[in-house]
Amino acid sequence: MNLGLILKFMKILNILVFCFFLLFNFAAYSQDNLLTTEIKWEGLQKETGYGFETRYLSFQDAVTDPSTMLPLFTSSFDLEDGDVALQCVLSDAVYEDFTTEENSFVSETAFQNKEIEINSIVGIARKKPLAVISFIPIKYDISSGSYKKLVSFTLETKVEKLNGSQVRTLRDYADHSVLSIGDWYKIKVEESGVCKITFADLQSYGIDPTSINPKNIRLYGNGLGMLPEANAKSRPDDLIENAIFVMGEEDGSFDENDYILFYGRSPHIWYQVLYSYFAYEENLYADYNYYFLSVSDEEGKRIETIPSSVEPVTDTVNTFNDYQVYQTEQINLIESGKEWYSDEFGSASGIYSKSFLFDFPALDTSELVVVKSGYANRTFFNETMVISVNDVVADSLILTTVGETSIIYARVKKKTINYISESQEIKVDLEYLPVGTSSKAWLDYIAVNATSHLKMIQGQLLFRDLISVGSGKVSEFTVNNAMGSTVIWDITNGTAPQKVEAAYSNSELVFTLSTDSIREFIAHDGTSYLSPIFDGLVENQDMHGLVPADLVIVTHPDFYEAAERLKLLHETKDDLSVILVTLDEIYNEFSSGGQDITAIRDFLKMLYDKSESAFPRLLLLMGDGSFDPKDRVEHNTNYIPTFQTKESWNEAGSMTTDDYYGFLDDGEGNDASGILDLGIGRLPVQTIEEANDLVDKIESYLVRDDPQYGSWRNQICIVADDEDTNLHIRDADTLARMINRNDPIYNVNKIYLDAYPQASTPTGHRYPDVTNAINEQMEKGTLIMNYVGHGGMGGWADERILVVPDINNWSNADKLPIFVTATCAFSRFDFPEKRSAGELVLMNMNGGGIALFTTVRLAYSQSNFALNKRFYEHVFERVNGEYPFMGDVMRDSKPPGSPSTRNFALLGDPALRIAYPDYNITTSEISTLNSSNGDTLSALSEVTVTGVITDLTGEKVSSFNGEVFPVLYDKPAEYRTLANDPDNSYAMAFYSQNRILYKGKASVTNGGFSFSFIVPRDIAIDFGNGKISYYAMSENADASGYYNELVIGGINVFADEDEQGPQIQLFLNDDRFVSGDLVSPDPVLIANLFDGHGINLSHNGIGHDIVATIDGDNQQMFILNDYYEPALDDYKKGSINYPFHNLPDGKHNLSLKVWDSYNNSSTASIDFVIDNSTKLQISEVMNYPNPFGDKTWFSFKHTRPETELNVEISIFDLSGRMVLRSTQTFASAGISSPIMEWDGTDASGNAVKGGMYIYTVIVTDGDGGVSRETQKLILMK
Repeated sequence: MNLGLILKFMKILNILVFCFFLLFNFAAYSQDNLLTTEIKWEGLQKETGYGFETRYLSFQDAVTDPSTMLPLFTSSFDLEDGDVALQCVLSDAVYEDFTTEENSFVSETAFQNKEIEINSIVGIARKKPLAVISFIPIKYDISSGSYKKLVSFTLETKVEKLNGSQVRTLRDYADHSVLSIGDWYKIKVEESGVCKITFADLQSYGIDPTSINPKNIRLYGNGLGMLPEANAKSRPDDLIENAIFVMGEEDGSFDENDYILFYGRSPHIWYQVLYSYFAYEENLYADYNYYFLSVSDEEGKRIETIPSSVEPVTDTVNTFNDYQVYQTEQINLIESGKEWYSDEFGSASGIYSKSFLFDFPALDTSELVVVKSGYANRTFFNETMVISVNDVVADSLILTTVGETSIIYARVKKKTINYISESQEIKVDLEYLPVGTSSKAWLDYIAVNATSHLKMIQGQLLFRDLISVGSGKVSEFTVNNAMGSTVIWDITNGTAPQKVEAAYSNSELVFTLSTDSIREFIAHDGTSYLSPIFDGLVENQDMHGLVPADLVIVTHPDFYEAAERLKLLHETKDDLSVILVTLDEIYNEFSSGGQDITAIRDFLKMLYDKSESAFPRLLLLMGDGSFDPKDRVEHNTNYIPTFQTKESWNEAGSMTTDDYYGFLDDGEGNDASGILDLGIGRLPVQTIEEANDLVDKIESYLVRDDPQYGSWRNQICIVADDEDTNLHIRDADTLARMINRNDPIYNVNKIYLDAYPQASTPTGHRYPDVTNAINEQMEKGTLIMNYVGHGGMGGWADERILVVPDINNWSNADKLPIFVTATCAFSRFDFPEKRSAGELVLMNMNGGGIALFTTVRLAYSQSNFALNKRFYEHVFERVNGEYPFMGDVMRDSKPPGSPSTRNFALLGDPALRIAYPDYNITTSEISTLNSSNGDTLSALSEVTVTGVITDLTGEKVSSFNGEVFPVLYDKPAEYRTLANDPDNSYAMAFYSQNRILYKGKASVTNGGFSFSFIVPRDIAIDFGNGKISYYAMSENADASGYYNELVIGGINVFADEDEQGPQIQLFLNDDRFVSGDLVSPDPVLIANLFDGHGINLSHNGIGHDIVATIDGDNQQMFILNDYYEPALDDYKKGSINYPFHNLPDGKHNLSLKVWDSYNNSSTASIDFVIDNSTKLQISEVMNYPNPFGDKTWFSFKHTRPETELNVEISIFDLSGRMVLRSTQTFASAGISSPIMEWDGTDASGNAVKGGMYIYTVIVTDGDGGVSRETQKLILMK
């Protein structure tokens, strides 16, 4: 991939821009920082996957600098004071040469820095100052003509106090919104101009005009384009009252001929960019501006009259700057980013040429017309777009190529044409001349700037003049073709128009005003007004009066009911203060009623600014998002709008990020830059049903009892992709070692693709065993499921190790993990056409995950890895004795000042905590009985372990009563990857401590426990450290712990003799199964096991696993070690429950082989039948005892295992009179019905007489099947 071409067209992203204005004169200050370190370079990395090929330089802990695509060194440290300046000095620098290939790569980026350029800023993170240092550790050496890489250095950062303080753009906020009282009516306008509201209009709004004093009519609205992204830029707070004109208000009565006039502004704006040029800005989020009408007890603001100036005239104005634009914004090239295009050219659309007409009825044909246009193209050959103006070829545009596998989807071009037009009509023709059949080109816009005569053509005329603007200038404006009724308003301040005093004579209207700065006017003669559209009543609201809270929930109105439930849940379960608001409420107060994502950010900033200590911590967005905020795509999902970066033609530079809502300090915000101040999560729901289901799922996760508890909470699973010279495996193994070192309470299961055999299929390479391992891990449960590697919206890895059907089939509702996916676009939530695999993980109501720390766009491995490392640095870290919320973890995982991690999002509730344990478990003593190796845990030695449940202070929790589940792991074992793709991978050793020697279950009484077991013969005989992992639970609390200072090795020569294998009892579905019974295609194996020395669970011995086979097929053996569940307080016995799936029809034999700790084996088998075509039939209907005296129990067998059945039992006396009818519905596990009881009473509860009775059992299934049988019983009295 040619990075030089990428950089030529890639927008330089802001790393961080903090707008601080510093007062100079430094004072002495001592908080200097000294850093001496090495940079461990990893060379040029190459990645291929999902249709893209990328290369990048990397070193440990680097992030990607998006402006150069080179690795960035970053460092940060806390400051005591924000009123400081930073001075960085690099010393003791040691450089090395790059390889030829690396040097060529850097050269392609056009990087030319001859010295290391250090960027240092003083940022603010949640009101605390922070020093952020960053630089690219590369320089260009002129003498050698090559690049050098920095490998070690000392960086001294001097922190110098400023005399004075920083001047910040702090905002003033209203104490309460104007919407908090009164009746409010919301209206909207689409284009700029004078709008008229009539008597009939007011009636249609629901206002009785005859009952109001027209002097008290008030209109509010801010009438702007989009709100500025940069926090430092000014904007209105709350709603501004507009000056209006009310006809006939003098008499205090609003009569039928009275009306209201006001200046309404389009949401799209023109702004001055050059001395004589205006540019157009389309509002990305709204096509209407909104205004709010009310009638109060006080007189409203009215349009005032300003006199013409009597100062000497310096300029006469009879022309004005006119402009028109063609920009329909209908096509987004990559379904991402802010840029939308208007027309497509090429074979796909069938359009190769098109004309665009611009009519300027009062055009000054002596002045230049400036035609500016923008284009994009996706071509694999250089091609041409010919531009003609008024049928004359004016210019042509060369459309350059893109690579077919490049992350650059299209090239972007602009063209400016200056033209003298003899006609008032300006026709622009575009002709596309493609070379390739698959080539495409798109028109972005055509903007025409012209000069027109100041002449009334229609009933309204908007005008301005740049030429007459200048210091001390006074201009005389003459409007031609006016009428005596023509009025001039100065609308420079659109919310406070002023009527300009003007002189009318001979169809000319003349006025004089100062033109020190640009002024905007509108002339209107009463013949044509715009009609605003009524949008509805507005309930009283007061966002400005809110007190900051811990959690802010912003919801789409459709999901308010579910959001309210979630609010109550966090208030009661987590003792959080919660604010719940709807989008409409935010828009009404912060963006004058129109959709604008910055309004949401500004609302949060208000809460943040209101207090230095009590400010929001977490933000939940309740609603799905879309790359399309204007509903141009079908079935759009724009419930909570998304921030999109500008690029819509670059797969690497285009992304969505919810981080935008969390950049709340004054110098932040522009293009989503800054340091996060909030932990943000999103629930991407599309219906109220989904919202309620997801709240149910969250509530279930919060429940602290069985079945949510389990030792799965001690498990972390890391899955690593293959190829890319083992990059992903190395990253994953670094994470695993980090967990083992810092948080050994957790047990890491490593699923590395290249450690499994690869299969070749017609659709490509596959890893079926990896898919099975992932699905089994989900079934057994894991606290965190972490994937490192390639991915996309459809799943993980080119080998499709995880796809949507897998996700939809998960049914692990009681064992919900957190997903961490360091991959590309797995959880893209803003694509309405398709739900991403990551979204489906969250939205699976039968299981899946409870939250995802996940990527939503193309991502680079080194940035993914940096965030993944920071995740594990913070996720288990207590702050002030408390574990973090998920939102805290997401915020802390993002390196300060790194824009390359903005595409990571939290899909889930940020106010949830991961299922952390309530208490710790401590080992008190480990003793061995009659062992030849002392305290060492040797093979066949009997071991007793005692321990206690402790709190954070180490004190015993005597109130804890429940069960503890210890697991003994052998020493770490070495494994090797297989180099399945030798051109892009190599065999690599890694270690995993995953070989279980013993699993137990023991009682915890008053916080203490003890258990014993026999160490199996199948241990690795060499001596080394093993590990005991503990999990304990009571009715309403749990605990975790570990002990890894025990030595395992050798063999106990004093051990008892044993040559007997384990005892085995086999069933399917339940213990009433009899060999040969009928079962469903998805039966559950139940095995009860016993052995005097315990069951061998170790994988160390070849062939000593617990193995099930069906029909003697040794090619498909089921290893069941991990499904063994020990009995309480007895290591000698336990059970296995294992579900089979989709077994075929027919007669089958199931065999189970089990080994004990002495390596003695036993085998047991059972027969069973599967017949999906069998109709419902009952048999062996009976009651026991029969005859009976007090009670009897009914039972029967049937042919529909694992099916919901309806059972009706009717009892009659010998005369045929019904004594009792009982109905019951049950889901049968096997073919035996549950036991149903009768106590000899009738339907009224009265005892019946002794004697013989007839009873009928009728059973029905959901498919309409019915079976009945009649029997006799005798009641003895």
